[in-house]
Order: sequence, then C-alpha cells, then structure tokens
Amino acid sequence: MIDEAIVQALNSARKPSVQENLIKVIHGREIPSSSAEAALIAMTSSDQAPEVMRAAMGALGDLGDDQTFLVLLNNVRGDSLASLPLGFEKALTKIGTRLSKRTSVAAQLASVLAQKKRGTIRQPLMRLLGSLGSKETLPVFEEALNGTDKEERRLALASLANWP
Repeated sequence: MIDEAIVQALNSARKPSVQENLIKVIHGREIPSSSAEAALIAMTSSDQAPEVMRAAMGALGDLGDDQTFLVLLNNVRGDSLASLPLGFEKALTKIGTRLSKRTSVAAQLASVLAQKKRGTIRQPLMRLLGSLGSKETLPVFEEALNGTDKEERRLALASLANWP
C-alpha cells in the first residue's frame, strides 16, 4: 500500500528534486511492481532533468529484468549519444548480468544495432552486445572486424573485450 503511494507520488511530482528523491526511495525499497517500473521508465525521457534521468536509470539498472532491458532498448531513438538517457549503458549492462533470456535479448539488441548503421549510438550498443556474450551475435562482430571502417573494427575489438 505504501509502495503504491510512493509510485503515485512520483507520477504526480513535478519538481526534479522531489522526483529524484522519490526515485531513490523506490530504489532503496526495491519496489517490485510493474507500476514502479513504468514510472521509472517514464523518468528516463529526454524532457526530464539530468539528475532525474540518472537516478531512474540507476534504479532500473538494479531492479530491472529482461523486459526492462527490452523496453529501454526499444525506446532508443536517433543515431547520436545525445538521444540516450543519462546512465543508459551502465543500467543495461547491470541488467544484462542477470538476464534469464540472454540469447533472445542479445538478438534483439543486435537487430537494433543493425538498424543504426551510422552515428555515435553504435558505440554503447556494440559495447552492450559484447557484455552480453551471446555466441549467436558473433556475426555482428565478425562483420565489423572484416569491414573497411577502422573505427568499427576498433569498436568491435573493444566490445569483445567485455565478453563475459
């Protein structure tokens, strides 16, 4: 009952300092509801204050699961790092360590990466893919390593260094 009241307060809060503190409460209490997750995900949108985004991504990194990973991944828009919420890569890396369906999540990440042919957005996505360590995604790295783009080859090598 109190947990839902905290989530409702976050949904209606407008001041960034209040939002950030409510996120910290949700994080600290490890509120496991889907409404808490939805509220945290809403706090990662680009119209939020940076400290709110960072706090929400931190909480999602610690509390999220396979579904959270996919929702955050599917919210990726644009081709630049600026299009990602602050703390995106760190949160998804943390969630990635606990995935129950690593292979299917990695396949979806590889699909998103394939759609992002250019831009700085490829860097965190490639590093995330490397940190998941799914053998089904090795062709993504092989393609990059065999390509002509020096930066892509360097990124693929660095990402493979994250392989678990």
